[in-house]
Amino acid sequence: DEGPVTVGLFFSNKQDAESYLHEVCLRDPRGAQNLGLSVKSTGLDTFYYLNRTSSPRIQVKMISNLEELDLLLSANIKKNLSFVNPKQKYGQNWFKGTPIYILRTDDINNKKYTVTKKLVFFSRQDVEKALEAFKKNNPALNIKEPTIEIYNLENYLLDLEKSSNDFIQKVKFFPPYDSYKTNNKNVKDVEIEFSENKKIRK
Repeated sequence: DEGPVTVGLFFSNKQDAESYLHEVCLRDPRGAQNLGLSVKSTGLDTFYYLNRTSSPRIQVKMISNLEELDLLLSANIKKNLSFVNPKQKYGQNWFKGTPIYILRTDDINNKKYTVTKKLVFFSRQDVEKALEAFKKNNPALNIKEPTIEIYNLENYLLDLEKSSNDFIQKVKFFPPYDSYKTNNKNVKDVEIEFSENKKIRK
């Protein structure tokens, strides 16, 4: 991309998107009104498609949940049960990319099942809620606390592109639960599938 670049922004947190829209409206109220700017909800697949197929001098970027990013740098990345992917770049006050938390199902199931799936979350709180529900619904299993891998969405997508289709089929993304509830007000709970015959509710 040479010269001026147009940037399309996707936010992983709706409140951050609305705050940004508010700033845009303050700086250029007439332009915002003429264009009819608003916040729309969409899937990760839309972001991925536009990120990979955008025309020259058009870049599509994901903006991290700012509150989650602050928690990650101040506390989550230092937790004993956290494992930072060796390829992840970060410092005391910065983190490259959109943070994600990855769980392996064989860790959760105490390696009882042969099929391993990777569950990808955008919030550490969502991971802990999922684990708490799984333990509650499976009291007979002696479940140890699994290690949570910390990585970033952008590099993880690149890794998946280089992986076999069989591996990709075993990866499942979960939207931030608060955003999911906001966009699906009639939803009372969400089922998370950990194996072929075990489900938990969050």
